[in-house]
This record gives sequence, C-alpha cells and structure tokens, in this order.
Amino acid sequence: MTPTKLFAALLTAALLAPALAPAAEAGIGGGIGGGIAVASSASAALGAISENDKAFGKALIFVGLAEGVALYGLIVALLLLFV
Repeated sequence: MTPTKLFAALLTAALLAPALAPAAEAGIGGGIGGGIAVASSASAALGAISENDKAFGKALIFVGLAEGVALYGLIVALLLLFV
C-alpha cells in the first residue's frame, strides 16, 4: 500500500468514526445486554423445566423475550449505520 493510499484510508476512517460511533455503541450494548438476558433467563428456564415439565411454555416465552432485546439492538445498530 502506498503512503498516499494509506493516508487516504486513515483520513476516511477518522472522518467516518464519529458517524459510526452511535451504531457501534447500540450494537455492542444490545449484544451484551441481550447476551446477559438470554444467559440468565435460559439457565433459570432450564432449572424450572427440570423441576416441572409444565413450565416449558412460560420459560420459552421468557427466553424469546430476552432474545428479542438482542435483535432490537441489532436492528437499531443497522438503522443507525445505514440510514
């Protein structure tokens, strides 16, 4: 890579970084929050299902709601990035 192309790439990255920061923050926040929510709700759901088989439906709903948080974070990040 020539020094001119390297400088142009660094300049482009420096100019685009402030515009991409909100999307990155939303994506990371949604991913981390969704991961924590899925981990805690899924482990609790498995414990509840092991004690009572009838709790499967409710447990599945709670895990699905937690997964929705992660998907909404991803959608918001993509919207901030491309719109």
